[in-house]
Amino acid sequence: MSDKIFESMSSLKMSALITDKSTRRLIIIAPGIQKAVADAVIKSLKKQSNKAVKVILDCNEDVCRLGYGDIEAIKILQDAGLDIRHVAGLRAGVLVCDDDAWIFTPTALYVQDEIQSDETPNAMHLNKDMADMIAISTSEEERLKASDGQADIPGELELGSFSLTREQTATIEKSLKQIPPLPFDIARQVRVFEAYLQYVEITLDGCHLQHHKVNIPDEIVGLGADDDIVKRIHTTFDLITRDSDISSAELNEKLRQIREQFTPSLGKPWGRAILKWQRKEFDEAIASLEQELCFYKETVYEKIQDLMWKSIDDLIRFYVPRVIDNPPAVLKRRGNVTVDIAETWLRMIFESSLPEPEKLISKMKLEVTFRDVTYDTLQEPDFQERVRLAFPNKIDWDKPFKEFNAAKEKKPQSDVLKA
Repeated sequence: MSDKIFESMSSLKMSALITDKSTRRLIIIAPGIQKAVADAVIKSLKKQSNKAVKVILDCNEDVCRLGYGDIEAIKILQDAGLDIRHVAGLRAGVLVCDDDAWIFTPTALYVQDEIQSDETPNAMHLNKDMADMIAISTSEEERLKASDGQADIPGELELGSFSLTREQTATIEKSLKQIPPLPFDIARQVRVFEAYLQYVEITLDGCHLQHHKVNIPDEIVGLGADDDIVKRIHTTFDLITRDSDISSAELNEKLRQIREQFTPSLGKPWGRAILKWQRKEFDEAIASLEQELCFYKETVYEKIQDLMWKSIDDLIRFYVPRVIDNPPAVLKRRGNVTVDIAETWLRMIFESSLPEPEKLISKMKLEVTFRDVTYDTLQEPDFQERVRLAFPNKIDWDKPFKEFNAAKEKKPQSDVLKA
């Protein structure tokens, strides 16, 4: 046994230990294993076909998506006839090669690359007694062999009571093929900025009541006007006057201030972004704007009906003399068109074009949409410059950009394991 207690443990090192150190028993306990480790297991079995091998994993797609293991590694072992045991939620790592054992912290490649140096250890080297105890706790064969003359042998296995079926493996593989995980070297680049930034889009819709129009039917447009004038008359009429007291200007100004304070624009293709550490203050500002929007809705609801009726009255006053001077065919059949008849007819026409106040109010919405940073947008050549300009003096950007560039230049894990 090595004199060292604290060591590193990676897929590369596990593969070497399995090949060089295991001759009669091999136990692997971990959330998952990489293909290189599975290949080493098969290679060692070809040398010692009677070796006792026990593999206990947490076999689910999340393990593969996090980078604890590879579904191909599980298939390799199953194809070789090994009985893979499943323990849900397993996150500890254990390796036993004959009389040597290691307990280690498995690495999620989605988060970081595997540790390759003992200067940053993630494992402890255990002695033969601990190796035997691990074997007895996880292998029925080892438990039976050790039970002769010993009273302190556990009555049942602590781990590994359930076998992983081929059907379960196929289900996991299918899900991973349908929604493939992002390559881990790329995912690590994205993660650098996920801790700092989010893209955000804020929209305030339906509050510009001055933009709403009343449609003027074709039979009314241009009554009494010559053809040249008719071509120049619009077929809509402002529902609310521009100088009405239900303007949304205050809401729009507050939204502008929120955008300016928290969500500067990075330009295309990124859009607006927010620093993660400012989310709490940003959310409070949005909540305040939501309250003001609720109050605005109440104010509008109380006033809008009267304002719409006033708009209809204005239209009627404008068109009554034109209807009398040049009545449409539907009124000519009634004989003499009086002011009352013209007003009644016009009111019926225009009221049918009025929107319901409830529907106008229901369209007033404040929406905030967040998007996480993506690999594609991070690769845009001006990204670093735009971020520095948008958030000057708020973050020491040298640190995340250094991490991002290091992750970008790092050799992919698959290449490391092949080396």
